[in-house]
Formats: sequence, C-alpha cells, structure tokens
Amino acid sequence: MTTHVKRPPLTDFSLISALFRRVDRVVLASLVLFGLIAIADAPQVPESLFFILDSLLWIAPFLALSVATAAAAKATGADAVIARVFTGRPYRMIVVAA
Repeated sequence: MTTHVKRPPLTDFSLISALFRRVDRVVLASLVLFGLIAIADAPQVPESLFFILDSLLWIAPFLALSVATAAAAKATGADAVIARVFTGRPYRMIVVAA
C-alpha cells in the first residue's frame, strides 16, 4: 500500500531553485563565467565559444573511450579487482598506477 504525501504547490521561485539544485555546480560555474565574459567583452564571445566547441570535439573520442572502458570494467566485475589493487600502501599504488 502506498501513501501519497501532500506537497505544497510549486512557485516560480521554487521551480528555479529546484532546477539549480539539480544542475552540476561546475556546469553552473562555467555558465556564470561565460556570462561574465559576455558582459565584460562581448566581441570575445564567438571566439571563446569556438574554442570551447573545438576543444570538446578534440577530446570527445577520449571521453567516449574512457566511458566505454569504465562500463566494460563494471560489466565484467573488473572494477572490484582494480579497486583492490589501489588499496594499501601509497607507494605501491603510485607505482602500479604509473
């Protein structure tokens, strides 16, 4: 049997507040900084936007490969073995990671 909890109606402020709580802080900080660049130096915006997109296109294959590798490790259970290797003595962990 489920019980329904009565919630107060959402106001515009609470909707915006809920949205900001769900947004990653790094993404939010990046957007704020980009907005400050737009305010301080509007002609710089297209160049900055192009730089960001170009950098993202160059790094995207590496991000996709790392996500696929992590997913494969998780699916095969290898993540537990990897975690065990990186526990213990810090010097050994540094050598193994290198």
